[in-house]
Amino acid sequence: MKIAHLTLMFGCNYGGSMQALATQRLLKEFGHEVVTVNYHPSKRVGLYRGLFGQSKITQKLEKYIFDYKLYRGSQKFIEFRESNFLLSRPIVTQKQIEKFCSEFDAVAVGSDQIWAERWIRPFYFLDFELPKHVKKIALAACCGTLSGSLEYRKYLGKCLSGFDAISVRNSFTANLVNEFSEKKCVETCDPTLVVQNYDDDSIVSSQNYALIYSSNRTKLSVENTFSVIRELKKRNLKILSIVPPEMKSDEYFPADEEIYDISPPQWNSLIRHAKILVTDSFHGAVFSTIHNIPLIAISTGHVSFVRVTKYLQDLGLERLLLEEPSLISDVMQALDEIDWNFSNNRKHEMASNYRQFLESI
Repeated sequence: MKIAHLTLMFGCNYGGSMQALATQRLLKEFGHEVVTVNYHPSKRVGLYRGLFGQSKITQKLEKYIFDYKLYRGSQKFIEFRESNFLLSRPIVTQKQIEKFCSEFDAVAVGSDQIWAERWIRPFYFLDFELPKHVKKIALAACCGTLSGSLEYRKYLGKCLSGFDAISVRNSFTANLVNEFSEKKCVETCDPTLVVQNYDDDSIVSSQNYALIYSSNRTKLSVENTFSVIRELKKRNLKILSIVPPEMKSDEYFPADEEIYDISPPQWNSLIRHAKILVTDSFHGAVFSTIHNIPLIAISTGHVSFVRVTKYLQDLGLERLLLEEPSLISDVMQALDEIDWNFSNNRKHEMASNYRQFLESI
């Protein structure tokens, strides 16, 4: 099929970028032609298009605005995007997305938190007009939290009633889908567990290091991370910290080295070569388990952290969750007792479910 792929990938987010690439590779592996919908809401793009029409000036302005607004000057993300994806022209309005997607056999949304209530965008629910022949498919979609408001759940059910095939990334999203829609869904996994090989070792240190990747910093997560750093220093590990792209410096953690402006494949390689990963990120946890790198999952106290909790529970690694600093001794002990055989078997089962779903669409 010719598929228009709509997902969360247009920001400086390593996990979001990698899941988009994994989804695209999987669809191509199954023989589909994939175009990524270059969607991100921007009133300024619409303004310039109104002033200049569909001209070369508009196209140049759109590219500049998208690159600057979404990546804030991170050339590594721009290069990753342009070298790995076949992108549509920037899509802003409902009319534009309806016209573009009507030319495809299917529109696929996912993976990641495309259905999170905190940033509801109708495009990610495919809440727009499409010809009847265009299939609507959800690929490892996630609602982000265990529940939502009644209004949100009714909206989710209404939108999903028009889908032809639905797969979700976790059981709590499956519960919402099953409760508020008449559609059956398949629980699969994050696509990065199904296809790998995203490395770029150009910046990897030869020293033994522990890696901090914190993307959702809260008072609790900072306190938890400091308790881990104290323990890691006892193990004579160099502490590296990946500074999120939107930050100019790491104002939180006393790392031996701060790492800036890296590409998504470089981010993956840093995790793969680390001795230990300390993270509050869902995809940080996913990539550490892909490479069997011991991790400590730092609780943020936010409702969305359930994504990390549920994932580690599914792999039998829940002892690696640090809920509060006082539990650090138990977590450090669990770090040395990881059973990778069990978690690897579970990952294989989850990946097989995803491939079976793709065979069915």
